[in-house]
Amino acid sequence: MATLKKILSNLIILITITNCVEHKIRISVEPNGSFKYSHLIEGDKDDILNLDYPIPESSDWIIKNNLNNLTEPYFYSFEKKFNENQTLPNNFYNDDSIRKDILLNHKMNLDYKNRLIYEYYNFNFSFEGRDAKEKYPILHSFIQNQEQAPQGWVHNGLSYIFNQAIIESNIGFNIKNIISLAINDWLNIIKRNYDNESLQENFEFIKMDGIEIVKKHLIDDSIENFIILLTKFEQETRITIDLADDIFELYLFLPGFYYETNADSIFNDTLLWRFSGIDFADKDYQLIARSSIYHKSRFHWTIVSIMLIVTFITLYWITRNVPDPLKTTKNSN
Repeated sequence: MATLKKILSNLIILITITNCVEHKIRISVEPNGSFKYSHLIEGDKDDILNLDYPIPESSDWIIKNNLNNLTEPYFYSFEKKFNENQTLPNNFYNDDSIRKDILLNHKMNLDYKNRLIYEYYNFNFSFEGRDAKEKYPILHSFIQNQEQAPQGWVHNGLSYIFNQAIIESNIGFNIKNIISLAINDWLNIIKRNYDNESLQENFEFIKMDGIEIVKKHLIDDSIENFIILLTKFEQETRITIDLADDIFELYLFLPGFYYETNADSIFNDTLLWRFSGIDFADKDYQLIARSSIYHKSRFHWTIVSIMLIVTFITLYWITRNVPDPLKTTKNSN
């Protein structure tokens, strides 16, 4: 099956043979609310190391891998124990070579409450949506069905990265309008003259033509800022499409009885979700589970305590409000 797993020249994505990466995530929650996070990635070496799903490299994690081997299959695993008040990072990227706001963010929220009779565990894991349908609807259609590529998906991505770079560029309002009109005229010409395949083959030259159109309208060195922004949005697009081939299995164990979840299956008290990057190419993908532990002994002790308190209050009230018969007899005499 053909899919996008490389970038034309330096940045834009091409169709190539599928090199899917499989993620197996295990989260085991302890009764006190602490948890262990384990993550195993298997697949193509380059796909494991690329930035669509950054991997931790610090000594805070227990890391195992065979990336120095000469032959496949490759794997990279990392795990860490988190205390009750600790949280999982939104992503595992700790460098500054790429903007963090274009990376995949995943937010885990584990709310543990220890009440009088019950203990509650509220688990929510969210993969932040990439908003692909709004940003590039034709390219989004390609992500959804890569075997039937719609005409114009490459052009749709090209239009997005140039138009967004113009919008965020720090150039004057009047000049920005002139550049925007010039780029849109140029994009219309590209759309008429190139299909998906030919645009991929000539993308680097076409991209440079677009940069030159922007450059000739500028009177200072702000073209460097424009190129930085252009690179940012190309990287963002690459990450979105590379993620479409990633397959995820998330296993979760919570103490107690599950009373609410959207998991795909449950086996031996372990919940399982199966999904892919396509599921959060547009909107957030939510994994939800809630469980509770009922403490029967606490209930019994609570009832006994309440009865003792009621008895004590009743006796106290009686002693304060009921007359002493001995005193009453003496007074009558």
